[in-house]
Amino acid sequence: MLDHLYQLLSRKKRFPSGWGDLQAFHESLETLTWPKDDDQLHPNWKQRSASNGIEVRLGNYRNDADGLPKEAAIGHVQWMRRSNAEPKYKRRLAIVAGGRSEHGFKLREAIWTPLLKTQTDLIFLETPWHGVRMPIDSEHPPTVHEQLRVNVATVRELQGLANWARGEGYDDITLVGYSMGAFMAGLAACHSTHPVRALLIAVGRSPVPAWVSKFQETSIDYQALGIQIGGDAQDARKLLAQAFSAADLDVQPRPLWERAVHLVAGINDCYLPIDGARKLQASWDESRLTEINTDHIGL
Repeated sequence: MLDHLYQLLSRKKRFPSGWGDLQAFHESLETLTWPKDDDQLHPNWKQRSASNGIEVRLGNYRNDADGLPKEAAIGHVQWMRRSNAEPKYKRRLAIVAGGRSEHGFKLREAIWTPLLKTQTDLIFLETPWHGVRMPIDSEHPPTVHEQLRVNVATVRELQGLANWARGEGYDDITLVGYSMGAFMAGLAACHSTHPVRALLIAVGRSPVPAWVSKFQETSIDYQALGIQIGGDAQDARKLLAQAFSAADLDVQPRPLWERAVHLVAGINDCYLPIDGARKLQASWDESRLTEINTDHIGL
């Protein structure tokens, strides 16, 4: 029910500029690889505040590796921790990716701040092309090619933040994501050379169903995409499936700490049918799957 209501209210068209430069797009498909966790980000923590025993810092960094527009290339993160935490406790950290169309940190603050009571610190990552990282002239990545760049950049930045956190003394790190953020967190865990936990909410084996379903026809003009490649709507769906299948989780290296991966899926999910989450859990057989009687938005 919530999925249908959300889709009815979604008026903004995705990919208004189509695929982007087709030659560059096809070249990126042929060469796309997910980042390894070789890099460490170095956020510049510019602001610091504390209230109700919680310390909050805002930080920035630059990502010049993924060809993002200048506004999107300036990373934006928020770090939260209890100001009275014992310095000797085992330091736990959850790095929480944003969901698609999630701007800013208010929603994540409302959901995840209670974790601070469990001595788990938090870092929220603003996704490129979202919030303060949104170029002035566009609300979403205008092309499919740009969306692929956003995905690669998000994985790189999640890994870079995890590496930074290890340098700060965190020895128990969880990558968290919802929907598209869950796939990015999952990819970061798969390609990490260090053991990390992962909490992947509203996730499946593949993100492809969320991009090619008829359920998306109000937000993606498949016919226009098909015309740009000399075909029709079905040809557009096939090429979109090829592009986003690069993020299929069950074809990636299995997470090093597979038993610390927790999948959460909605039984009535209209974007990512529950069968996909069940297949992923069967592939990662040491992981855990929780099925909830709700839909995608309900999670």
